[in-house]
Formats: sequence, C-alpha cells, structure tokens
Amino acid sequence: MGASLLITFRETFEASLVISVILAYLHRTNNMDKDRIVWSGVAAGIFLSMVFAFGLNQWMDQLDEEAHEIVETVIMLVAAGLILWTVAWMTKAGKSMRGHIEAKIQTHLSSAAMTGLFSLALLTVLREGAETVIFLTAAWSGIQSMGQSSGAVLGIVLAIIVGFALFQGMMKWFSIKWFFRLTSIFLFLFALHLAWEALEELIVG
Repeated sequence: MGASLLITFRETFEASLVISVILAYLHRTNNMDKDRIVWSGVAAGIFLSMVFAFGLNQWMDQLDEEAHEIVETVIMLVAAGLILWTVAWMTKAGKSMRGHIEAKIQTHLSSAAMTGLFSLALLTVLREGAETVIFLTAAWSGIQSMGQSSGAVLGIVLAIIVGFALFQGMMKWFSIKWFFRLTSIFLFLFALHLAWEALEELIVG
C-alpha cells in the first residue's frame, strides 16, 4: 500500500502543481476565460491515461505465463529507469520549472493559439498518468491486493486535496521543495528495488 500511495500522490501532485501554475498565471493576467480550455485538456489527459491503463492491462492479460513474466520484468526495468530520470530531472530543473511553464503559457496567449494551452494541460496530465500506470504495474507485479488499490486511490485523493489547498493559499507552511526532496529519496530507493527485482528475475528465470 505504501508504494502505491507514494507513487500516485507524487505523480498526481506533480500534475496538480503544473495545472495550478497554469491557472494562477491565467488569473494573474486576467485570462480567466481560458480556464475551461485548461480543464478540457486535463479531462482529455485523464481519459487518455485511463485508455492507456486499460489497454496495457488487456494486452498483458492476453499473454501466456512466460511472456507475461518477461513483460513484467521489462516494465520493472523501464519504471526504474523512468523514476531515476525523473528524480534527476526534478533535481536539476525544479527551480526553473515555474518560469519555463509561464513562458510557454505567455507564448500561447500571445499567439492566440488556444490549442497550445489545451495541449500543455493534456500532455502534463497524460505524462504523469502514463508514468503512474507504468510505476503501478511494476509495483504490483505478482502482488495485486485491495490494499494496493486503496493506497493508489488514497494517494490520488490526497494529492488533489493538497494541490487545491496550495492553489487557494491555505497551506503556506507546506514546503514544495522539501516534499520533492523527501519523496525523491523514497522513489530512488523504490527504483533500486525494482531494478534489483528485475535483474534477479532475469538471472533466476
């Protein structure tokens, strides 16, 4: 349950944070009428993430036992690599992320390219959603239980609540920097665990 909660909380919070930055910038620049475009992108991103999750699950269910184990091992290695890359990228680019996002928004507003604003929100949610699906698939390899599912749902709910509270200015004590630092440590350890499990499966199998 712990790994599932951490994964969905971190990934959902990242998406919520970016969407909050987009909405805050639109409100600050008197472009509140563009909110619906952002929310449309969010909805599309969630839908495509669910399609990806369903498709991956259906495809894996069609595999025989040997192929299923091979795919699970590959997914664990891919998940470990993605986590390590994400942690490294956030450590390096985290400080400039807000400015980078706002520069993109301004470019879309200046060119009146509302499809760009829609795509920014969609890709933000879809990226985090796809990563969540891959990470959870790796975490749940051979261990699917109600506790794991409950942890995943709880992580999503908590991240949305925290993201909304931060957007409303209700959690000024909350340190985003320390949140990412602490969760990055746990994710790093989780990535090492996945890599070890995958390598052990390759050697033993």
